[in-house]
Amino acid sequence: MKSIKKSLVSIAVGALTTAATFGVSAEELNRSNISEKFQSLTPFEVVAVENSPADSLYQVVTTQGVFYMTKDGEHIVSGALHEAAPGLPNLTQDRIAQLGADKINDLKDSFVTFEAENQKHEIVVFYDTTCPYCHRMHKELDELLESGVTVHYAGWPREGLVDRRNPGTDAMPNPSASYSELMGIFCDENPREMLDANADGARVKPGACPNKIDEHYALGEFLGVRGPPAVFSVDGQ
Repeated sequence: MKSIKKSLVSIAVGALTTAATFGVSAEELNRSNISEKFQSLTPFEVVAVENSPADSLYQVVTTQGVFYMTKDGEHIVSGALHEAAPGLPNLTQDRIAQLGADKINDLKDSFVTFEAENQKHEIVVFYDTTCPYCHRMHKELDELLESGVTVHYAGWPREGLVDRRNPGTDAMPNPSASYSELMGIFCDENPREMLDANADGARVKPGACPNKIDEHYALGEFLGVRGPPAVFSVDGQ
């Protein structure tokens, strides 16, 4: 038993010594180990391992949302972390909103934007060409603009990005019909006019061009979009 304990102590000291040698703190080394273990157990790409509002947990930010992992790496928590306070503030959703706002700002130039003259607020609407509720919501655009709300449209093909019946290859996937139609809007010389026409019932001719609709789709998945239209604030509120 004593020899086993000595071995464990030696391993721990060795790990700390190695970390110190390479200028990496024990905390950074542990976060790296947490990231590697989380990614080995789930299909999600880890973006960051952060301190969480709960001292015993790390906050694991992934491309698919926020999770938690105990600092010993033994347990993963999937779900919302609430503050034990009146109203039970949802701390997980707050963090997702902050991260989402950063991603929205990074992609803002790639959206189809209808800008309010006296802008007071900005929203992002995830849009699909075949979504009747998207069309109905767009009919309220003038009212939104008059009230000072700038509207950014992000592409969110509800059939997904790839044609499920004929997916093509990894190197050259075949886009889904809804993705192709969204490219017909986003690749047009006058995307706002094309979106207006589509919302009025016009079919969109499929298009193809370099675009960031795939990043719009990934953003929507991160924010929890399950179908269009979905509306989010640019400032994370």
